[in-house]
Amino acid sequence: MSFGEKIKQARLECNLTQAELAEKVGITRQTVGLIESDNFNPSLKLCIDIALALNRTLDDLFWMGNVVSKLLNYKNIMISDIGSTTTKAIIVSKIKDEFKIIEEANVPTTVEKPTEDVKVGILQAAELLEKKTGIKILTPKKKIKIPYITTSSAGGGLQILAFGITSFDTGKTAEYTIYGAGGVILKTFTVDDQIPVINKMKMIRDLHPDLIFIAGGMDGGNIASVTRIAEILSLSNPTPKFATGDKIPLIYAGNKDARKFISSSLDQTFDVHQVENIRPDADTINIEPAKKKIHQLFMDNVMERAPGYSEVKKWVKSDIIPTPSGVENILKLFGKHRNQNIVLVDMGGATTDVFSYVQGAFTRSVSANIGMSYSLSQILAEHGIKNIQSYLPDNFTEHQIRDYIVNKTLNPTYLPESQAEKLIEQACAISGISIAWKQHQEMNYQIAHIGFFDRIRKRRDYDPFLETFYIEDEDNTFQLSDVDLLIGAGGILSHLKNPFDAIRIMGDAFKPSGITKLAVDQSFKSPHLGILSDLDQGVALDLFENDCLKEIGYVIAPLGKIKKGKKVLTIKQDNSDLSLNLNGGDVTFLKNGGSITLKASKNISLIKNIDELHLETDLPILIDCRGRGPSHIDRPLNQYDIPEFNVLLEEFKTNLTPQQMPISSGSYHFERKLPYPGKIFVKTGDRVEPDTVIGENTFTPPKIYIVDVQSLVGYDHPLNSEKLNKGLMVKLGDTIHIGDSIYKEKSGLLGETLYRSPVRGKLIKIDQNGLLILREIQDYSDKPVTINIAKRINVKPKEIKSYLRFQQGDFVEKGIHLVSIPRNKLFIKAPSTGIIKKINLETGTVTIQYDVQPIPLYSFAKGTVTEVIENNKVTIRETGKFLYGQIGFGGENFGTLNILDSAVPKNLNKNIVVSFKPIDKQFLTSCSHSSAAGVIAPSIFNLEWVKFYGEELGVPLTGDENIPFTLILTEGFGEIEMNPEYQRFFLSHNHTQASLSGRTQIRAGVT
Repeated sequence: MSFGEKIKQARLECNLTQAELAEKVGITRQTVGLIESDNFNPSLKLCIDIALALNRTLDDLFWMGNVVSKLLNYKNIMISDIGSTTTKAIIVSKIKDEFKIIEEANVPTTVEKPTEDVKVGILQAAELLEKKTGIKILTPKKKIKIPYITTSSAGGGLQILAFGITSFDTGKTAEYTIYGAGGVILKTFTVDDQIPVINKMKMIRDLHPDLIFIAGGMDGGNIASVTRIAEILSLSNPTPKFATGDKIPLIYAGNKDARKFISSSLDQTFDVHQVENIRPDADTINIEPAKKKIHQLFMDNVMERAPGYSEVKKWVKSDIIPTPSGVENILKLFGKHRNQNIVLVDMGGATTDVFSYVQGAFTRSVSANIGMSYSLSQILAEHGIKNIQSYLPDNFTEHQIRDYIVNKTLNPTYLPESQAEKLIEQACAISGISIAWKQHQEMNYQIAHIGFFDRIRKRRDYDPFLETFYIEDEDNTFQLSDVDLLIGAGGILSHLKNPFDAIRIMGDAFKPSGITKLAVDQSFKSPHLGILSDLDQGVALDLFENDCLKEIGYVIAPLGKIKKGKKVLTIKQDNSDLSLNLNGGDVTFLKNGGSITLKASKNISLIKNIDELHLETDLPILIDCRGRGPSHIDRPLNQYDIPEFNVLLEEFKTNLTPQQMPISSGSYHFERKLPYPGKIFVKTGDRVEPDTVIGENTFTPPKIYIVDVQSLVGYDHPLNSEKLNKGLMVKLGDTIHIGDSIYKEKSGLLGETLYRSPVRGKLIKIDQNGLLILREIQDYSDKPVTINIAKRINVKPKEIKSYLRFQQGDFVEKGIHLVSIPRNKLFIKAPSTGIIKKINLETGTVTIQYDVQPIPLYSFAKGTVTEVIENNKVTIRETGKFLYGQIGFGGENFGTLNILDSAVPKNLNKNIVVSFKPIDKQFLTSCSHSSAAGVIAPSIFNLEWVKFYGEELGVPLTGDENIPFTLILTEGFGEIEMNPEYQRFFLSHNHTQASLSGRTQIRAGVT
């Protein structure tokens, strides 16, 4: 809320007119009007007078917008950024009329069980700052007594379920839209993704999104696929991450012809929002309206749902803004101040954000599954082991690199201790930033196709070997060599003790071209100073430049067609006759900077057609002649004979050990839920065993049908709600058959026209826009039904195929016409619903059978049924023991524990194999062939698992792998024996019953 709006609100609360306020303050009514329209900046004295007239404190007024410098009136201010995993707080203090960041405190963000309240983490940070500074921040009742402002991305960012039609078109476009808006994609489902509908619905229920995004279909196209997505969602009924009872926001950005259907079928379950289609036609991608809506819903809905957030809003002196908005504020301010093109990368534990201020345009992208802890294994999956290995010493083995990466993913709070661990994480940072930087360019920078003469006319300093881009205006083009400053942030860059490491990481990740300065944001205070800039731009900018930003060096990368071994430039040290020639592929590093002159060879430039320049600096200078674009010579910096970049280790060492969860015992309650409404076979008080079938879905998920009455009547006879209700011949709950009359309309003086239903179903909703929503009635028999078509229409058996409207294998519904010959008044309806199993041209018959196999719901573990929700779910209670592994695969299973000391026997008969020793691919293959129900083992080399399963781990969202057993690793990846406590437990419980769940989810509600 702006200053003027707050003055107006305060005036109305005090029941004052503009004239009355003017009289109290001694100004004109026109002046009050100017203040309220934000076209007037009151003096400090006038602010005091207004505060007194409105019965507000001066403190309140100082924080009512950008009126006067608020900071001049306070000695200490606390600013925090409530991140997804860490709450970072700082104290800004006024010392001799100058503001300084005097201390900082980092504590875990408290949004997960058992401490689900962001206020707890904020107060912990405040207490820590009190101890460090001696400044009294809290009252005895634990209230913040000094001015406090904050940014927030609490709750793990904006976590989104995405839906599209095809994996390679709308699914990908939906992903780009979400990433561009700063969202984290939990899962992307498409109609063609080959995931069985039942499994898809189970996954939707297990994931707890902040928001759902549906795309798909070009305008004017078929809406059948969008209809199917809506059916699955309406039946799955997912719940939000924070159980507030609110509906999950849903954005529909697909075929505009399906908007009515989406609203009518989903608005009772979700908070539905409609935006323009992101793919209105084959040649257009239109993602901006959807991005804006995602951002708005994040601000209005999602941030509000973080536990304790609503109370924090009462603590702060200005509106809470999202963390990225804070970075945007300070980056824009700094870019304008320096008149430079700037790129900032923030590499966090789960995501990597790239912000750019180029040619006056601000852009941001989120690589949602690229990060240094939760998402480290996704970097391995996307960039490949060979790329990561290339940034490491030769004596690091693939096993060592892989196992550390995936184990760090499973233990995301672990901080690297040994040099080997730090080098692996730095190698992953290079790969991760390069992925994020490429995605940022693809999402935000449009390729400008500029011909030779246009290049001469517009700018003469283009490098023909570099891509030319534009962001908003194709007349305002740029190349990556126009970037003046690269800023690195996030723990991997901000906390490096050796700046040479940061230069190596950023040099290999960004591959800057031309002349680029490098800097790091120490401790990543950009969000803090971004919200501070809303209050005082001068102070925020000064603190950012002097207290946060640390310049660490230059990269000089000549431009042009650089060839390996061919001379690129000459470097001369001032006050010396010595010179150094660099050829294509060469790199040199001046760690102490210097006063140097560089002269480029023919057809090579240093920047903007300049082939000679002088540079004098104390900062390190990396001169990189590896070339850019198509002529890039791909050799990592660590492979050059540069001591600052080339670390040799005699041995690999890691201190990463899994955090063991204690074995617990006691009474437990667990829910068993059908993927969609079906049959429940048990009642309260029943005893169940793991293999008890407590319910089933007999049929496939019921279809949702839409009947548009307006289209039946014709668009030349527009319907309103009164006319619709008067003509409707059906009501909610009715069973409607194909051909039933559903609407009547007068025609002529005495007659009327009847309109009939083209589908069969139960009427579940009447939309006043003229849409009738019906749900499929599943009263099907699994017995085959044969119809003698030849006899009914009096033709030879072999001729029936030419009269049938369907083919063998088609799904048909009861009542639909199999044969329709109007001229002879011959109509044959399907007597039942099912698949046409056979068309017999010898007998002239057609056989229909509904033969879909029922999907059983097992109890999974033994216990007593304590609650039954009809057709939906069962709650079971029992006492037992709980063990937690590091990661699991392959869904749920149960069986008898069987400890193995040697090779796997030939027939395990659905037992659960327990091994105290590490296993390998051969062991898992033997278990597959021996019918094991489950495998419990301490560890396996990650490479062995990949060879067995065929895919990299990526983001640890597991449990749906297509393997014939459940696998649980108690220690993680590598060659680690089972911990003694678990060994003792299994020895004492050998040959007893156990139930296993392989579901693992490291983020968005840990499992």
